Amino acid sequence: MKDPAKDLSRVSDILDILAKIPEEQIPSKTSTPIIAVSGGADSILILHLFYKLWLDKGIKKPVVFHLDHALRKESNKDLEFVHQQANLLGLRFYSKRRNIYSLSKKLSKGLEESGRLVRYRSLFRLARKFAPAYVVTGHHADDYLESILIHLIRGSGPKALATLPYWSQFDGDFIFRPLMQTSKDEINKLVKQHKLPFIEDFSNQSEQFLRNRLRKTVSPILKKEGLMPPKLWLNFHSENNFFMKKSNTSTKQLLTKSHDRTLKLSSPDYLLLDRNFIITHLAQKAFWDYCFLVLSCPPANRAFLKELQNQMKNKNSFSLNYKCKNFYLWANTYGPISLFRHNASALAPFRQKLLEEKNDKSKEILLRYNNRQKIITLYPNESLKTFYDGMRCTIKSGTKKLSKVFQEAGIPLPVRKKIPIIFDEKTKLITCILFSFWDDRKDRKFTPK
Repeated sequence: MKDPAKDLSRVSDILDILAKIPEEQIPSKTSTPIIAVSGGADSILILHLFYKLWLDKGIKKPVVFHLDHALRKESNKDLEFVHQQANLLGLRFYSKRRNIYSLSKKLSKGLEESGRLVRYRSLFRLARKFAPAYVVTGHHADDYLESILIHLIRGSGPKALATLPYWSQFDGDFIFRPLMQTSKDEINKLVKQHKLPFIEDFSNQSEQFLRNRLRKTVSPILKKEGLMPPKLWLNFHSENNFFMKKSNTSTKQLLTKSHDRTLKLSSPDYLLLDRNFIITHLAQKAFWDYCFLVLSCPPANRAFLKELQNQMKNKNSFSLNYKCKNFYLWANTYGPISLFRHNASALAPFRQKLLEEKNDKSKEILLRYNNRQKIITLYPNESLKTFYDGMRCTIKSGTKKLSKVFQEAGIPLPVRKKIPIIFDEKTKLITCILFSFWDDRKDRKFTPK
């Protein structure tokens, strides 16, 4: 049997794929890559790319995942093939079998969408198991071309052009797509040149799916006229591009390791707005439409603008509280105005995972909230909690209500009950408020009595 490490020692041009990616978008070496491998040429190339990175560049050992959709009789052979490839490379392998046809009927969704839901749910579960970790997929430039064609056919707006960036995040889970500046032809050339084994999924030939029909008919015509998918993708994913700047995936610091072992991510799913600017802005609908575009929400409707006008009758002193299926708008009578997307990670509960319990009974915890991850230490009698009425902390003159601390710090009310707090179960007082999970300020520590 061939030694994969020996065979791949010559495959330097596979690593050249990373040369196209800006340095600030390269993932941290201390995070584990979870590779989604179907067995096709795209995912097999990704598998060997990260195998090579593990051998030569010292990244964390990759984990391989395969989803058996149970749509074809031979699907179990695909699973066996991927399992064999992972074993040959000495990589950990996980799989899941799910009848996607039955699930799609149950959910009243298409086969592709149902498969995608199961696949990412399983991948994110693995990412949490190996946290800090990120998911890697084999999406490439031709996938981008097909995706924007589908979006345009379905009536999507300008934000469709910013789809499939290098990085995406969903409630703190990260997806990396290293092949977005690589065409399908380049992938096939590399796979053929280095004789990498792969399998063909015959469902990709079925004209039952819109994507396949576009791939077989429309895409070849566009390419024949001179369209180059990698260049098209780059045109709408440059840092200087309007859609990239305003999309929810515009970030340079995703999964970049910092000195305090935090995985940083800007928070584009909420905005803090200056109330004085809003009061004086003449074109209210245009202003709010722009804000909603930034957050990938639909434009402002008449009902919202009318309710906003009612709540802002007193221009000198007004508070806001408006919630709908797309966003949550809140402000007290004097601070900035907070605008959250309905699924903003700042409004979701924090998650924690025990990493290590030490001899002194202290614990290392991986804490995730608001698109941030951080390893913290909990000492004996300490636990993680969130704000509740009556919670107090110690100050020089005695104790102080936590609600007052949050108010003085300008923390929006919807966020106050979400920010992680280290609590001393023995004294029933707060040890530390983890403000750094909300913004870039320092955590505020308190000395228990």
